[in-house]
Amino acid sequence: NIYIALDISESIDQNQFDKARNAVITLIKKIARFSVSPNYEIIFFSSEIYEVANIHDFFDQRADLKKVIKDLEKFEIGDKNAGTDLNLAFDTFEKKMSFIKEQAGPEGFKEHRHVLIMFTDGAYNMGGSPKPTVERIKNMVYMNHTEGEKAGPREDFLDIYVFAIGADIFDADLQPLTLGTGEKHYFRMKDITELGQTFDKIIDESEVAGLCGLYQEYDALEDKDNMQKRFPWTAFVRNAGPKPKACLGSLVSPDFVLTAAHCFTFGDEPENVFVEINEGSGRKEVKVRKFTLHPKYNLKAKANEGVEEFYDYDIALI
Repeated sequence: NIYIALDISESIDQNQFDKARNAVITLIKKIARFSVSPNYEIIFFSSEIYEVANIHDFFDQRADLKKVIKDLEKFEIGDKNAGTDLNLAFDTFEKKMSFIKEQAGPEGFKEHRHVLIMFTDGAYNMGGSPKPTVERIKNMVYMNHTEGEKAGPREDFLDIYVFAIGADIFDADLQPLTLGTGEKHYFRMKDITELGQTFDKIIDESEVAGLCGLYQEYDALEDKDNMQKRFPWTAFVRNAGPKPKACLGSLVSPDFVLTAAHCFTFGDEPENVFVEINEGSGRKEVKVRKFTLHPKYNLKAKANEGVEEFYDYDIALI
């Protein structure tokens, strides 16, 4: 269950709001590629709550993710930005979690994982401190297994991320609201364009390591390192044979790279071919055991028909 709240009070300017909203849309689209679809509660808040996605609809199978994205895109702040009640946002999420617990029952609720993502500067002039509400949320998910500041055995079932945005950020108020194990949970976003990269860090890629086509989607300089992040299946093929060539390929399994047959010429040997791939800890050039060209590949197959170079079947497996 993913709960997202975006602060639309007067202290958050339009540019920051637009970028935060776009980052949320990117996150939703990225997660939509996974084999498990989460349930979403998405709200905008100032002194009131403006709901874009109701988590009840996801449990009732009535939610339409495309409509949620469209509603996000067309939301206008207008005159909705008077006052700030940060506690109201957490209180809304607490009520939704209570609904899930009621629907699933105590035992069923134990299986639910919850991720809260807040975009705010931490300022509030209504509703009081959200700390007591966060404590109640924590106790609900932890099943009261808390010992002071130390979480119990259910700490993996709740994460609260805070993205501090705005010109004046109240770090001391926001940092204690974060929860979760492992990676960083509090981000002070001087440049909100970093959000796409941050979301990639939040997603546990070990859980989806076998998912074909998973990549990191954000603007970056197109050097080799960033290209590997955006297109991690990319392989750089270097043929150091009699006619040296540099080609690109795609990693299609742990042992095979798909590339073009025209990267090779008659007489090339595997020991002269090298493949550079990203193994997680950085790029590494690996040796080639063998390569196989498609049996029907023939660049001159239609020369007698006036086709000087025929590229059908121009594929090879390394």
